[in-house]
Amino acid sequence: MIQIEFQAGMLQIRSIGFFGHFTSSRAGNLILGWGRIFQTASGRVVMLRAGQQISWRIVPRLGRLTADTSGQTVPLSSDIEAGQPNNRVVRICEGELLWQAEIERPRDGSVADTGHAVISDWGSPGGCKGGFYVFAPDGTVLINQKMRANMGITGIADDGTLAWCTTIYSSQQKYDDRLIVFSLSPPKAILNAANPASQSKIIHVQKVDKTIEVSTIGERYLYDVSGRL
Repeated sequence: MIQIEFQAGMLQIRSIGFFGHFTSSRAGNLILGWGRIFQTASGRVVMLRAGQQISWRIVPRLGRLTADTSGQTVPLSSDIEAGQPNNRVVRICEGELLWQAEIERPRDGSVADTGHAVISDWGSPGGCKGGFYVFAPDGTVLINQKMRANMGITGIADDGTLAWCTTIYSSQQKYDDRLIVFSLSPPKAILNAANPASQSKIIHVQKVDKTIEVSTIGERYLYDVSGRL
């Protein structure tokens, strides 16, 4: 077991030098984190099983944050201001590190109750060099889809059957402002369509008979397998 710290919407695992963003499964027992390892500055994705809470800890407000090369905000220990009124509460839990993987610039992940997880990769700075990863519960990569596009959001069905990502911009039409849906069994793309939710958030994707249903805030879209509405 390892100690996991949660503070101000961020996740820290001191034993491996990890600091980054995180999300949890709907059931709340699985945690997917993405950020950086301090010593190597490498992009890292971690999957954890949360255990019991150990304690709470109060830390002084951070006076300043700095950004590393990924744009991730990282606290500078020398900038901690003692005695400030806006102290932060750190929740410390036990957890089990299930797996970890190196990804160049990980962003926007999701994890299903089954343990399947998705993450987007923003790739090297400059140009459209994105990617989309889907992981099995044991950390095996099921899908590694490279795209010459700037990546948008990602998502996964609670039952781990479908995963999806959106793109924002690409010089290639097949990747420009698209919604791409993947089946996980077998792992393959089953839909590549114009993104219906450019100005809204996709909250659910499911397969209904021979159509794919995409739900956004206040709207629902049905696609056939060719991508037609």
